[in-house]
Amino acid sequence: MWRERVAFAILAVVVGACGDAGGPADASLNLGGVGAVLAWTDPVGVAEATTTTAAAITALGGDEVSSLVGTDSGLLRLKNGQLTTFQGNSAQDSDTGRVAAIATRDVGAWICAAKGLFSVHVNAIARSSVSDALPAANLTAVAATTTAGVETVWLGTKDGLFRASAGQLDRVHIPQESTKIEGIGIADGVAVVALGSGRVCEVGLQDHKVRCAEVGPVRGVASAGGEVLVIDVHHLRLRRPDGKWQAWQMQSGEIQAVSSSAAGQLLALTSLGALAWRNDAWKPLAKISGGHLIGGESSGAITTANSKVLRHYGSGLDTSFSKDIAPILLAHCTNCHRDGSAAPKHDFADFATTRSLATALVQRIALGQMPPPPLAQLTSGEKKLLDNWYSGGQLP
Repeated sequence: MWRERVAFAILAVVVGACGDAGGPADASLNLGGVGAVLAWTDPVGVAEATTTTAAAITALGGDEVSSLVGTDSGLLRLKNGQLTTFQGNSAQDSDTGRVAAIATRDVGAWICAAKGLFSVHVNAIARSSVSDALPAANLTAVAATTTAGVETVWLGTKDGLFRASAGQLDRVHIPQESTKIEGIGIADGVAVVALGSGRVCEVGLQDHKVRCAEVGPVRGVASAGGEVLVIDVHHLRLRRPDGKWQAWQMQSGEIQAVSSSAAGQLLALTSLGALAWRNDAWKPLAKISGGHLIGGESSGAITTANSKVLRHYGSGLDTSFSKDIAPILLAHCTNCHRDGSAAPKHDFADFATTRSLATALVQRIALGQMPPPPLAQLTSGEKKLLDNWYSGGQLP
């Protein structure tokens, strides 16, 4: 039964145990100033497919299966150009109402909607009992973190911030605030919360100490790999794992949306096109004409939305290991990574071996560490092919 498969995702919240957790406000937060200018560079073209929905699109995300599409009437899955609905064990399980936010998990996703908090896994959906603890909360944002096997879900509402974990629901107090939460991102040790009042706050995951900064209207918050991205109309603000913030401002155009992909990348949608944060740099993924939402799949593909129109981009450019990547690695890497060499032996003609090393390989090549100087580096064209293969899901 699908109910058994998703039961782990439903939080049993003790409604009567709701409390108020909070700490004193700390020093003000430095979000990186106005930031360096981020100039747009044209990406290599990507394949595109277009699908139209019957309802207005309100949220986008992705999981290990494909894209998740939230609308003003419910949740859909976009796969191979087709939109399908989710199956619930009851009408209450599948009736989400308007979807406000989608947060990818290790398996499946959390869905914030007008009728509560829902979990999805493959094509199954279930309503969490958190929904009964906050019956009139109007959920607006969601993020999740797991520590020692225990998942904590952070929930934004029109009235403030809540935390659900191990059967307990707590209100997390942000001093001098009782306002709509626009977005939540999880970093190392803190939740980054954007408020409707125009403030961004860091809230300690354990001590709930709060630091805030005034930034004006925020358009979105997303997190991946211990980093959090906050956007407004013209700025990208990234919180790094060391707690420091870095900022960029658009040279032209506006920033429309942000999300984290199921592949663990931060994605930003601008009026010029889509960007991915990878290897400490912003990489252009696709030129896009119009769009107000972005989501990413575990395959590396991205989906954008504009009103009722979905555009799905295969960001891998059909780059394959056997045709494009193996020849590059064999030419640059086998002289060192072979029998009798001081470097570890790796068979770069083998797809499984190379895929297991892909993340470290791409990072070290991007940093100029491999091949080690003074050996000749990969050309810009070779690096672009490797980057396309990596971001496109590492096809055979």
